Amino acid sequence: MRGESIERELQELERAMVALRVEYERFLVGDQKLAPLQSRRKVEAWLRKLGNQEIDRTAERFRLQSIQSRFNAMAEIWEKRQQARDEGRISLGVPA
Repeated sequence: MRGESIERELQELERAMVALRVEYERFLVGDQKLAPLQSRRKVEAWLRKLGNQEIDRTAERFRLQSIQSRFNAMAEIWEKRQQARDEGRISLGVPA
């Protein structure tokens, strides 16, 4: 994949992840009623698409791996917080 286009894709992906993190925070504190599953699926599909492409530059491959790791860590935190919220251990994002 060409360096310019992958760089642009990575920048857009990072912006989408920031927006998704904000959506999840709003959901977990009760500002949004539904989890942002559509946005999450979009980011997951984007990660899969980029992960399946051949990226020539080492720095861009490393950046993509870093983004994937960051997404996986955030997803794990969201799942744990949502489970705790569903079980009543936290209310509106504040530990009980």
